[in-house]
Amino acid sequence: MPFKCNVCGHGFHLSNNLTVHLRRHVQDYQYNCEVCNKPCATTTEIKIHMRTHTGERPYVCSICGEKALTSSHLLLHNHRHHEKRYRHKCKFCPKMFYETKSLREHMAVHKNVRDQICGVCNKGFKNVKQLRQHQLIHNTEKKYTCKFCGKRFAQSSGLSGHMKTHGTLPRKVLNAD
Repeated sequence: MPFKCNVCGHGFHLSNNLTVHLRRHVQDYQYNCEVCNKPCATTTEIKIHMRTHTGERPYVCSICGEKALTSSHLLLHNHRHHEKRYRHKCKFCPKMFYETKSLREHMAVHKNVRDQICGVCNKGFKNVKQLRQHQLIHNTEKKYTCKFCGKRFAQSSGLSGHMKTHGTLPRKVLNAD
C-alpha cells in the first residue's frame, strides 16, 4: 500500500482514500446527516449512514438470508458465520480475530500500560474500548433500565449486577431507548 497515514500508519492503495482518512483524524468532515447531524467525510459514507435511519439493508447473504448495510459487512458476516475464517492471530496467545481492530484492542491485554486516561476522573485503561465503556458511568443518561423496579444504569454491567438483587440474571440486557 503506497499511501501511508503519518498519524496512525494505516496504508491505502489510493491517495484519495488517504486524504479522506486524514480528514477524519482532524474531524474535518464535509457532510452532515440531515436526520441526526452526524458528521461524515464522503457522500458514500453519508449514503451508507442514512441506511441506519431508513432500515435499508440491501446486501443479503445467499446462505442464511442475513441482511447487511454494506458489501463489506456481508463479507465479514460470511467469514465469521459460514466460513469461520479468522484473519488475524495474536502472536502472544492462541486468540484469533476477524478484524484488525479487534486484534489491536486485544494486544493491550499483553501490556501492562494503562495509557488511555479518562478526562473526568483520570482513571487509566489499557485500550480505547475499555475507556469508552468506563466513560458511560459519567453520563447523566442512564439508558439501561431494570424491568422489575425501574432503576436505571449507565452501563449494561451495572444492570446485570443489579438483577442479582432480584434473584435473576438477564438473558440479554435490554436497552430502554
